[in-house]
Amino acid sequence: MELILEKGYDAVSIQDVTDRADLARATFYLHARDKGSWNIFEHIEQNQSIYRVILGSKGSSQIAHRVHEYMVVETLKEMQRLGIYADFDTPAEITAQVIIGSILSLAIWWLETPNDYTPQQMGKMLYETLHHSSPPS
Repeated sequence: MELILEKGYDAVSIQDVTDRADLARATFYLHARDKGSWNIFEHIEQNQSIYRVILGSKGSSQIAHRVHEYMVVETLKEMQRLGIYADFDTPAEITAQVIIGSILSLAIWWLETPNDYTPQQMGKMLYETLHHSSPPS
């Protein structure tokens, strides 16, 4: 919202959005290996106004799609850098699409649906669902 107010809707680029929300850092949270850095929902809570604008039901589907694609590309880079999911038969692109689609759908639900879940609870549930194990301690 701040970006739109600052620059106007048509002048806001995907790079502006990703820089403001620090989405490259957000994708890191998906693959972090220690307790203090794996929860993307803490990042979403700290930046919820911009996440509501870019992902919410009143936001632009075009921007949401671009954010989704950006996060997939960044996730693919992190997967390659960390060597994770390399032993799967599923192509890396499909794995990244599933991960990012899950995260963004859950983030939208969390931001728009009245609930009492904390970022820690949301992160834990997401981690357990995606990894079939408890988050790192």
